[in-house]
Amino acid sequence: MWSNGRKWLERALAIAPERPASRERVEATIDAALLASDQMDTAVAKQLAEAALAQAQELGEPRSTVRALGALGFVSWKQKAYLLAWTHCEQALALARVLQDKILEANLLHILGRIAMNQNNLESARSCLEQGLAVYQELDDNLGANIASSDLGLLAYLQHDFASARRYHERSLHSFREVGDIAGMEMTLNRLGDVARCENDYDEAERCYTECLAIYRETGDKDEIPSLLHNLGYVASYRGEYFRAIALFGVFVAKGRKPTLRLSQIAVKASQLCNLVVDSDN
Repeated sequence: MWSNGRKWLERALAIAPERPASRERVEATIDAALLASDQMDTAVAKQLAEAALAQAQELGEPRSTVRALGALGFVSWKQKAYLLAWTHCEQALALARVLQDKILEANLLHILGRIAMNQNNLESARSCLEQGLAVYQELDDNLGANIASSDLGLLAYLQHDFASARRYHERSLHSFREVGDIAGMEMTLNRLGDVARCENDYDEAERCYTECLAIYRETGDKDEIPSLLHNLGYVASYRGEYFRAIALFGVFVAKGRKPTLRLSQIAVKASQLCNLVVDSDN
């Protein structure tokens, strides 16, 4: 879907005259930059965002300027240039607040929270995400609030506050189910499985991972399946189901993913179990 959207935007930009600059062209360029960034075509995304910013400033379009700065921040975040990403988004946030544009403010706070999380600045991440969540709730933006809540759950998970992580994720999952947001359900079920696994609640972890796996298979999202089977392999290994764990990890490795230390440890335990079985037969 994103690929088709990007093609249509790029086709429209190709046939539209570059001069005189127009707000519509600037907005389309920003959208194309964001789509390219989501597809990890960050070099093209950066060029598009820079072009959009230059045209927005030339036109004196403040809202487009904020969006273009935010797009540059988003692209830099995808490129893992976190300091540059923070600078762009912080500038954009200041302008959004001058304009009193709440939706841009919430979106930028959310991106800043994710950037801070990547920099391991967890308190700053919490502050930005909580502020963003409050603005989304003020706007009755359920999608934004759900994503912000899920990211606060991820942050709590990173801080080993598993009770808070579960509370945030369960809230998000309930809302995602209500609106039928499949991508949100996938993300949150996977994160809930991680939380349950860390709490040694392996039945709940398997339930979450298995439901997520069923959704991946139903939607044809095959790229994510190996990682989810890897998570199920961890659950099986902690239960002492070593042969099942090896089978689940095997799919992960067969897809060209790097074997984990856990896999080699499980193989040793499975081998020891085989020896025990042989000894008992003798």
